[in-house]
Amino acid sequence: MGLGDRLFEPPAADADKVEERLASLAPQLRRLIQRAGDALTANDMQRAQQALSSAVAMAPAAVAGQVFAAIRDERFYVLTHPIFDSWIRARMEDIIHHRNPRSG
Repeated sequence: MGLGDRLFEPPAADADKVEERLASLAPQLRRLIQRAGDALTANDMQRAQQALSSAVAMAPAAVAGQVFAAIRDERFYVLTHPIFDSWIRARMEDIIHHRNPRSG
């Protein structure tokens, strides 16, 4: 087993925890992680990089447009990627219900 295998293969005891975390992610983000993981498993670094960059990369002009619109509309938060909405919602619910932050 090489270093790459150890980095990307969850320990057996943590496999359920990893699956639980994946299930809690937004569907788009979960598919992105699975595509990147499949590419890494096949040792296809180029495909893994493409999967990751296609999901997180936005053209600077698109981000700038969102920022200018937020300033114009007097919005404090500029959330560029809706795939994180479920994570933000879960975090805020934890705070409102006085729950400790989730680990990991």
